[in-house]
Amino acid sequence: PSDSFISVSLDDGTRKLSGEGLLDADCSSMTYTVSEGSDIVNGSITFDGNMLTDMSDLGCLFTAIKQ
Repeated sequence: PSDSFISVSLDDGTRKLSGEGLLDADCSSMTYTVSEGSDIVNGSITFDGNMLTDMSDLGCLFTAIKQ
C-alpha cells in the first residue's frame, strides 16, 4: 500500500485547526499541517503499538479522515 492523504482536525481545548496530513503506508505515523487564520501548526503523530504521540505542542486530541 502507498501513503494516504488525509484531512485533519486538531482541537487544543481552546481552538480547532483544520488542514491536511500524510499517513504512511503501515499507519504508524502521520505528518500534518493545520491552520486557523494566521496560525499554522506543523507536526507529526506516531503510533508505538500502545498509544498515539503527537510531536507538536497541541497534545494528542485529533480526528483524521482518510480520503
